[in-house]
Amino acid sequence: MGTERATPTIEIGIVHQVRVIREGLAHCLQKEDGFCVTPVSYDNGFPTEEIQQPSLDLALLEVYSESGSLEARIQNVKRRFSDPKVVALGVANTNGDILACIEAGAAGYTLENDSMAEMAKTIRSVHVGGMHCPPEISALLFERLASFRRELGPRQDQKLKNFTRRETEILQLVADDLSNKEIASLLGLEVQTVKNYVHNILEKLRVQNRRDAATYARNCGLVETPTR
Repeated sequence: MGTERATPTIEIGIVHQVRVIREGLAHCLQKEDGFCVTPVSYDNGFPTEEIQQPSLDLALLEVYSESGSLEARIQNVKRRFSDPKVVALGVANTNGDILACIEAGAAGYTLENDSMAEMAKTIRSVHVGGMHCPPEISALLFERLASFRRELGPRQDQKLKNFTRRETEILQLVADDLSNKEIASLLGLEVQTVKNYVHNILEKLRVQNRRDAATYARNCGLVETPTR
C-alpha cells in the first residue's frame, strides 16, 4: 500500500491595514490545500501584530497605502519575516502600476479584479519562482533595463584599466580592420613596433586573435564600431 506524499505547506501572511480584508482573505485562502495563512496588521509601514510564525514563505501586501512607499513597505516585511517573497495585492491593471510594483521589489502581483482562484494560482507560481508577466510588461521591463544600461555608460572591464593611450589607439585601428603595415604608416611607427603593441593587446585581453580583440573591446565600449 503506497504512501501519499503530503502537499508542502506554504506559510502566507496577509499584510493589510484593514482588519476585515486581511482576516477575510486569510479565511478564504486557508481553504486552499497546502496554505497556512495568517493575517498581519501594520502601522506606518511596519508589521505590528505578533504572530507565532517568525518567518513567512510569502506575504500578500496591499499595494496602495499612505504608510510609506511600496518599496519601503516591501523591505519592512522582508526584514520582519525572514525575507519572504512579496506579492502586491490589488494592483490596477495598467502598465505603469504593474511596472511600478515590479520595480519596487514585488515578486508578483494580483490585479484588482482577480478571483480567489487566480490569487491562489499566483501565490503557487510565485512560491516556486515563477511570475505571470504579460508580453507588454515584459517589453517594458527590457526597455527599462536597456535604459538603465545606457545611463550607466559603457562597461569597463578590469582588464582594460591597464591599457595605455597608444594601445587603445592601436586597438581602435585594429577594430577598424587595418593591417599592421597600415597602422604603422598611419602612426609613423615601425611595423615591428606595431606587432609588439598588438601582441601586448592580445595578452592583456587574453584573446587569441585580432578579431576577438576587436569584438571584446567593442562590447566593453573601449572602441567604436568599424569605420570602414
